[in-house]
Amino acid sequence: GHLTPLLHFSRLLALRRLPVVFLGSSAHNRQAKLRLQGWDLASFPAISFHDLPLPACPIPDPDPESAVKFPAHLQPMFDVSDRVRDPLDQLLAKLSASSRRVAVVHDPLMSFAAELGSKYPNVEAFAFRCVSAFSSLSFQLNQQKDPKRVRPDLDLVSPEGCFTKEFLEFVRRRHHGVPLTKGEIFNTLDETEGEFVGRLSKMPQYRNRRIWGIGPIFPIQLEKSSGPKPDLLNWLDKQPERSVLYVSFGSISSLSLAQIHQLALGLERSGQRFLWVLHCADRGDIFMKTPDPEIRLPEGFQKRVAGSGLVVRGWAPQLEILSHGAVGGFLSHCGWNSCMESLSLGVPLATWPLHSDQPANAQLVTEVLKVGVVVRQWTGAGAGAAEEVVAAERIASAARRLMADTAEAIEIRN
Repeated sequence: GHLTPLLHFSRLLALRRLPVVFLGSSAHNRQAKLRLQGWDLASFPAISFHDLPLPACPIPDPDPESAVKFPAHLQPMFDVSDRVRDPLDQLLAKLSASSRRVAVVHDPLMSFAAELGSKYPNVEAFAFRCVSAFSSLSFQLNQQKDPKRVRPDLDLVSPEGCFTKEFLEFVRRRHHGVPLTKGEIFNTLDETEGEFVGRLSKMPQYRNRRIWGIGPIFPIQLEKSSGPKPDLLNWLDKQPERSVLYVSFGSISSLSLAQIHQLALGLERSGQRFLWVLHCADRGDIFMKTPDPEIRLPEGFQKRVAGSGLVVRGWAPQLEILSHGAVGGFLSHCGWNSCMESLSLGVPLATWPLHSDQPANAQLVTEVLKVGVVVRQWTGAGAGAAEEVVAAERIASAARRLMADTAEAIEIRN
């Protein structure tokens, strides 16, 4: 969720004839290249990759049965990332000495990059936010002693259950360098979030710092891949226009087995065509040869939905799926990349937030932009905020509301 938008941003810089050095661990750089969609990296020789040494650390398996859906299994990797400071400083010294000007664009959780860059007179730092301006504003308002509403008619989404205590402590440790940046870049646009970018810019922490909304950062017109066409795209080719509900919960979260069974039954009962991407949450290094446990679906489910429903195991090319003419809706966890891709490609959403900024993004989609329906309402009930199992009938009802030719669905789609 953080690698891909930064690589898309690198493309925008390279299109303006700027040399780009993409920094990350070897595994993350390899992952970013592997999962890139929509454009050919080989066509952009101005983009080079530099591997920062990230020490190996034990990472537990993701726990799909956990009440808190935040990917806590990745915390050891977050913590050990402090070890890239010295290699980054050495690289910045070389770049500073050989370049007229260096702009460091970093994830806010790696704000030590701004701290290191401040040592060099020709280095400036900019934070790249991989979340929506709306969710960032909601988070800032929730930190106040007397939180104010985002709008007079819009309650703040509760942050309870969005993060683990360990991750919030990590954020506190890592954000100290953000004020050293010249400003912050959001993958957004005025038509979607201009009001909230404006509100953010008036917050005290943005005094003397700018905010830029430059979305959507991915290419709307995708380049055709030179490789073989995936079977799932061949399946979509055979479906009627805007008839398929795409179902995916991102790459770093998993649903419980009980919830997966209810989701399967809900999709079946909805009577809608669907493409469901089903897999375990990513580990810290997706290239580790550790087999994922089998996710079992209800007995006979795939036979009963054959022809109208397709279950894809493992990672899938989301941009290509959402840009396909057969896709008419997206049942999503509401990660910001997914929201921006879906909205930019004209695909309405059924919202099912799990953690982090997702509850606020879901509120933006359904209550502000009014381009989606709610599957699961965020309760904010402490550690168990994402614990409730959503019943099959509620899932089926939301799928029908989004996909059927009703007045509500037509208004959402338009």
